[in-house]
Amino acid sequence: MKIKPLSKYLFFYQTSENFSTEKIKKIDAFLIILTILVSGSLINLTLELWITLIIITFILVSALIAKNNKVNRFALKNFCIILCLVVFIFFLKYIFLSETQAISQYITRFANIVTALLILMYFSDKPEYLIKIIYSVLYFIMLHALLSFAAWYVVKNSLIFVPSIKTNTFNYIFYYLHSDDIERIEESRIIEFYFLNFFRTSGIFWEPGILQFYMNILLFISLFIYRNIIISLLSIIVIITTWSSTGLIILAIQIFFYLKIKIKRKNILAFIVAFTIFPLMLILLQENLIEKFEGKNSGSGFSRALDTFTAINIIKNNPFLGIDFDREAYDKELLNNRADIDMIGSRIERDASNTNSILNYFVFLGIPFGLAILYSLYNQNIFSKNKLTFFLIIFLSLQTEPIGFFIFPLMLTFSNYLLKSPSGALP
Repeated sequence: MKIKPLSKYLFFYQTSENFSTEKIKKIDAFLIILTILVSGSLINLTLELWITLIIITFILVSALIAKNNKVNRFALKNFCIILCLVVFIFFLKYIFLSETQAISQYITRFANIVTALLILMYFSDKPEYLIKIIYSVLYFIMLHALLSFAAWYVVKNSLIFVPSIKTNTFNYIFYYLHSDDIERIEESRIIEFYFLNFFRTSGIFWEPGILQFYMNILLFISLFIYRNIIISLLSIIVIITTWSSTGLIILAIQIFFYLKIKIKRKNILAFIVAFTIFPLMLILLQENLIEKFEGKNSGSGFSRALDTFTAINIIKNNPFLGIDFDREAYDKELLNNRADIDMIGSRIERDASNTNSILNYFVFLGIPFGLAILYSLYNQNIFSKNKLTFFLIIFLSLQTEPIGFFIFPLMLTFSNYLLKSPSGALP
């Protein structure tokens, strides 16, 4: 009997007829790896962001030059229009709002936007190929997260604290919680779920919530585009191990939409799975939410609430251009517009800004441009079908993580204006 290759059952196997057959180039994969690394990973804490941006930009410009006249003219035209609009908005903000003249904040965000636009322009004529690369990179990030989760029980007494990034590591392969206090790790990251005890994994990212964001994207691709059940199941396992409330909610939403499609096609197995899995999901969510608001991690839930109500107050008082990008300006507005919660003092003491990226779009850009970004996120053109499902992944994830102005989310935001619509998606 002929033995089928392992890839038949793992990553390289897919049943979608729209799977890109183009072989992934190393330079293209490297671009997407760097893009994700500077969009929420620990590299944000280790290297100066501008160093990575220079590397990415150099690679992109070189690659675009190598394409000669093959750059999509429609993408090039929109690239220039968006760039001029961004310069105009930043100019207005800097002139009318900036008291501290923190031009570095503007430069950083402008560099992120330019890099995201260059990446989109580079892939403008082959969105299916871009999806394939994202899928490939997220697949290996998922494998690392699974290994990191399993390795904890073996290496937890052999960790080294790295002061520069305030993170414990095992030989710079696996990373765990930003603390040099092993007891604090045990207290805040070990989850007790009935008879199970497990460690909240964050993989290569600084927060479990960021890992769930990327893993839910991987789940979306594997479920709705490439229809790879093995990768879907592994993604679900990683999402559960993050123990992120947002991640679990998004997971439930994706499973709901997927089973809804299957049930419409009168798939009997889908009925059985639906009646089995949704009670389990409800139990997971109930336990998770109780812990976030009443258990040992209760500060997390109240912190999110504080972010939300305070940001709404800031938006009401700064509706048109928002506030300045500078951290000092944000802290000032935080005090002037704080929600009526006693935690506000500890909020500033622990040097944390607003983690709600969706509200941050309105806080820093004002209501008109904030609405424009939400519209663009919904109409992103990398994953052109099942848009509502994908939008919910992005919308809910960005509400709890401060990564909205990083390159990967910005790629999604501007993709509607620079990419052709890919055909690959589950109808």
